[in-house]
Amino acid sequence: MLQAIRNNPDSALFYVEYFRFETDFLTKLKQRQEVLLGKPSEKLDFVEADLEEAKEVDSGAMDTSCTILEIVLETIESKFPDNLLVYSQIWKTITKPNTHVDKEFKQKVKDLYKRKKIHLFDQFVDTKLKGLKGEKLNQTLIKLSKKYSEHMTESVKAQILERTEAKDPAVIYTLVNHVCTTLTEKLDLIRANFTLLKRQDADGLL
Repeated sequence: MLQAIRNNPDSALFYVEYFRFETDFLTKLKQRQEVLLGKPSEKLDFVEADLEEAKEVDSGAMDTSCTILEIVLETIESKFPDNLLVYSQIWKTITKPNTHVDKEFKQKVKDLYKRKKIHLFDQFVDTKLKGLKGEKLNQTLIKLSKKYSEHMTESVKAQILERTEAKDPAVIYTLVNHVCTTLTEKLDLIRANFTLLKRQDADGLL
């Protein structure tokens, strides 16, 4: 894995997979330590044939801290500060589901992902909307517009309004109230959907 990184120093994929490798290695160390202490987890990742050998190892010699993970994470952050997918993968598919990573480190990764999600909000929205259509798209747009209204940049608002496939006036009501921040934006959205809204009281949107 390290050789792959040396040969591909600008590949985010290899760094993410190396982080995964170190996380898996730490998990196996902690599982082995649990065996030595007589507190095995329900599922062990190393084979039973290694059990006797594991019992002969001094548990105090095992470094089960997250130091290596911290170093790898810092390296990733310095090399790929603007790649939201990297931090999404590190948090959602590697760190979050792992029950052997220290709580402090897990919280650190979670906080980092949340910061990146806001800092790279355009990428976050694009990822959330990718491949969505129809009602599922509209519901996701509503959820985003409500939950992240304070982080709406002009480009994000334009993307959301452009992607809208509203067939329900309630969707447009929600977007007007949570995405549009100026009267002009509200009027433009209402005019764009006037046929749909003509049966509604448009004044209530303003």
